[in-house]
Amino acid sequence: LQDKPQSTVEELAQFLAQVDSETLQFSRFTEKTGYDTPDRLLSVYAKTIAGKKERDLTMQEKSVALNFAKKFTDLPSDIRAPLIANYMMAYKNKNGDFSSGDGWKYRGRGILQLTGRRNYQVIGKLIGVDLENNPDIVGTNMNVALATGLAFWNAVVAPRIKKQRDCVNTEMIPGIIKGSLGEVEIRRKKYLTWVKFVRSYISQRGAKRTSEKFKNAKN
Repeated sequence: LQDKPQSTVEELAQFLAQVDSETLQFSRFTEKTGYDTPDRLLSVYAKTIAGKKERDLTMQEKSVALNFAKKFTDLPSDIRAPLIANYMMAYKNKNGDFSSGDGWKYRGRGILQLTGRRNYQVIGKLIGVDLENNPDIVGTNMNVALATGLAFWNAVVAPRIKKQRDCVNTEMIPGIIKGSLGEVEIRRKKYLTWVKFVRSYISQRGAKRTSEKFKNAKN
């Protein structure tokens, strides 16, 4: 990293910030999908519930969506989580319908919460592991969890970052950011923390290498 351009430093910091957020500070590698309040569920899936994806919801649509969300969040957590995943992720990323169970089967796992049958297929091929038929391994095997996150970032996120030439503005990171403005702000703060860490690490490594070269030259 010592000789890498500033844009690489910023991208690494964004990557670490997103991993930090997706894994709840590196403590969770399988998504629970057990949203326990209607507001929390709507912050992520309001447009899915209302069937509107291309525009903001009207007040009436939000009200209808809120009442519908309550039907999920009033259920016990062990029942609620699979139902939410199967309903909200039906037909997305090559998932089947609600009854297929694909939403829960291919829920978020790994350091970047790989989600959806298509992503399990594509990323599995990239890392040489059959993830479609063995999805749980993404959340239980740390080597696979890391490999899927790196592969997803390099295949999906990095090319878009390069195209838009912006990896500083967290809200612009494609293929990752979802949820409310509050969630985006949390991730933005994490990015600022991580970019300081990365710069400090590079600086310290550079100083160490300079010191080692000086000692070797004296000897």
